[in-house]
Amino acid sequence: RQDGAARSVDLRSPGTARDLRGGWFDAGDANKYVTFAMSAVHQLLTAWQRHPGAFGDDVGIPESGNGRPDIVDEVMVELRWLERMQRRDGGVRTKVGWIDYDDVIPPQRDRRPRFYEEVCSSSTIAAASMFAHAALALDETAPVAASRWARRAVRAWDWYRANPIRTDCDPQIVTSGDADLDAAAQDRTA
Repeated sequence: RQDGAARSVDLRSPGTARDLRGGWFDAGDANKYVTFAMSAVHQLLTAWQRHPGAFGDDVGIPESGNGRPDIVDEVMVELRWLERMQRRDGGVRTKVGWIDYDDVIPPQRDRRPRFYEEVCSSSTIAAASMFAHAALALDETAPVAASRWARRAVRAWDWYRANPIRTDCDPQIVTSGDADLDAAAQDRTA
């Protein structure tokens, strides 16, 4: 429900509203960052690949009992959000959140408008890596989604290769963490 009509932080007009709901809040604030999700997504996918028998469908999350291991369901929550963050041209928006830092607890009660930062090379290559890993790791568990993630990984990769590597995309108007990756980290991710 939250972020169903997030607006561009640069223009802030209703015409820029995008459905960017879903995904995980950051550990330190209630914003959502593409680059910050990368290590958690890769770790969860790697754990699933190495030890699939260790994970059941009964952890108690909303998707429990659907016939798919909950670790996969949880990663899919974040991947669906990443899909919403990706533009048609393959570029991926950096983050979505508030422009002021004033916690309302619980976050779903906060009615302040939410905003997104524009695309960046760091968020795009981070998303490409997560989409590609998910396509490989979940090809048997969620084949339709895995096929979609493979296509999205290629689109993000193509956007990344066609645009300059930037390390200054996040002006931190959406407050808190700086979601940029330095050039070396982007190269390692690629």
